[in-house]
Formats: sequence, C-alpha cells, structure tokens
Amino acid sequence: MKAYPEIDVRASQVRWMEEHIKTGGRPLFLIQCHSIFAIVPGDRAADIREEPEEETVLRHASTIWSGKIPPSELFKVMRNPNAEYKKSRQHTD
Repeated sequence: MKAYPEIDVRASQVRWMEEHIKTGGRPLFLIQCHSIFAIVPGDRAADIREEPEEETVLRHASTIWSGKIPPSELFKVMRNPNAEYKKSRQHTD
C-alpha cells in the first residue's frame, strides 16, 4: 500500500514486480490518494516511480474506489489479478 502525497515506489520494488511478472505472477499495488483508493498492476510500477503523481496513479489504475473499499470487491480483485492487468491495458494503451 502506498499513500499520497508520499507515493514513493523504490527501484527495488520495481525490480521485484518485474521479476515476479516474468515468472507468471501478477502483483498489484493498492494506492491511496486522499479519499480515493486505486488498484494499479505491478507492470505499471516503473511509470508510478517516474511520475509519482495522483494523475499518473489514476491513469494506470485498473479499479478505483472512493471513500472506502468494499471488502467483496477487494476479494474479487485479489482472486483475479489477471483481470486487473487487462483492464489497465484497455484504457492506457
């Protein structure tokens, strides 16, 4: 979990995400920007590191909640991270 305004994605986190993706993993970030919570696929970690801005997070987010995170929706995201990668690609590529 990362929280705005200190969205600090370290180089070691980017490398960890890249290594896990290479081996078939689908890691996700949960990032809080004020009262907004966003799921960001790990393959966007380098983008967030380059531009740690709220706009960048929201542009790459696959799922966004305002105010609070509905537990049932969070469980759905955790059970199917591949869908989060697909959703993120649909609106950023």
